[in-house]
Amino acid sequence: MVQDESRHTEAWLRLIGGLGGEGERDPHLDKLGHMFLEADTLEEKVFLMQVFFERLIIPRFRLIARSSRGTILEDLCNRLAVDDGIHHGAGMAYERVLLEGSDKKVKDTLIDAANLMLPEFAAHALWRPKAREMIGQLMESRDKERLKTELCGSRSRSASTSATSRCRSSRRGGRGGRRRGTARSGPRRARRAARPISCRCACP
Repeated sequence: MVQDESRHTEAWLRLIGGLGGEGERDPHLDKLGHMFLEADTLEEKVFLMQVFFERLIIPRFRLIARSSRGTILEDLCNRLAVDDGIHHGAGMAYERVLLEGSDKKVKDTLIDAANLMLPEFAAHALWRPKAREMIGQLMESRDKERLKTELCGSRSRSASTSATSRCRSSRRGGRGGRRRGTARSGPRRARRAARPISCRCACP
């Protein structure tokens, strides 16, 4: 996975160099980067980067690819979408393992971190450089509708990660003849018990 990210960075840098250098920086993307780097625990880093951000960025890559048919950018974004899909799936599995042994305080910290990240990601998705501000205004309603769909889908996936970890913990806690009944009813209890992520951005 580290090798993948190194190749991604190298590909972007070569493409940027071929196009004449960096453009205007997105301040919201910079803030997201600091949020990931400054996370205190492994659970928080995996949750924010692989469970959330890589899931949210995949539709962005696909959108860019559709808008740049027949170019190197299309090929690059298609490859990035595949790689990040693998990373997201691995992150979901790893996060479930991490959360199985975590207490409520850790899980609440993850939810709070996600609620800080979501509005910043929404601002990033709607941001446009000054040269494209007019286009951004014309596409604002469509961009917000697309963003709402993406954010709400990721919120559901992340809530299911927490629910699954609680379900597995409850199955381990069963005794004797009650183990089978616990396993059957556990997912329903886990879904009810999972604290939802309150999306304070484009979601209704």
